[in-house]
Parts: sequence; structure tokens; C-alpha cells
Amino acid sequence: MQSIVRTPTGRRMLVDRNMALLISCLQALRVNTIASCEAGCGGHCKRQHPLILKKRLKDVWHFKYRRPTKCKESVWIAFKSVNDAKRFLKLVHKSSDPDDLQGHMQGHNHKDRHSWIWSIHIEDIEFTCHLVMPRHHLKLITSRVMAHL
Repeated sequence: MQSIVRTPTGRRMLVDRNMALLISCLQALRVNTIASCEAGCGGHCKRQHPLILKKRLKDVWHFKYRRPTKCKESVWIAFKSVNDAKRFLKLVHKSSDPDDLQGHMQGHNHKDRHSWIWSIHIEDIEFTCHLVMPRHHLKLITSRVMAHL
């Protein structure tokens, strides 16, 4: 299910329902996002995405990709720039956080399933920053962003 979120410039975005509050708060704080997903890893989980045989048509096999259920354990946000990602991290990071939560936010302990995964993508000479984080962190992160409004 998706909701419509308006940016400060009046642009409308379709956003997954569970991500809508966070994304609208980020937009209000001028932290620009370009995409998000409430039930996906953005492909960064490195899990095998099994193929399901769809059908054979004129000697060509057609396959359908399916995400494993574990992909629903993560949420994914793509920030418009590296600076937007830095502003986001400054909004949600607290020095009083336990060491393990700080480590997760900063991408340390990347083999831990609670760790955040940061990545940078280059498209048309523009750098975008992508974040995959555990879905159970969404409520905490949303409340921290809302505190800055």
C-alpha cells in the first residue's frame, strides 16, 4: 500500500505506507530522498533471490524473480546526495546511544543482521547514497527525525 507525500516544493511522491511519515518529515527538513521501500533490501542483502520457472515460450525459458521473505526484514532509502545522507545521520545519531546501536548506524559489524548498510551509487556523474536498515529500527528513527520538526 502506498501513500502520497508532498515535498516542500509541492512535488508529489508515492511512498510505501510505513515509510510515509519518515519520508515526509525528511522532506520537511530538506533531506532529499529519491526512492524508498518498506519491504526490500535494495539488493544489498546478498541473499540468493530464487528463480521461479514461469513458462517456456518458443524455446526460451521465462523466469520470474522472487525475493525471499527475509528481504522484508529491511527498509531501504535512497538519498539524493551524500550530503543528504549525512544530514539524515546527524538527525538520528545520538552520542548517548549504546555502542552497538552506534555501530549499526555507522555500518560497523556489517555481518550483523542489525547493521545498516551504506552504499554510494554514481549515475550521470551524480552521487546518490543508499541505506538499508533493519525494519525494526524504523520507529526509533522516525521519532528522532520528528523531534527536529
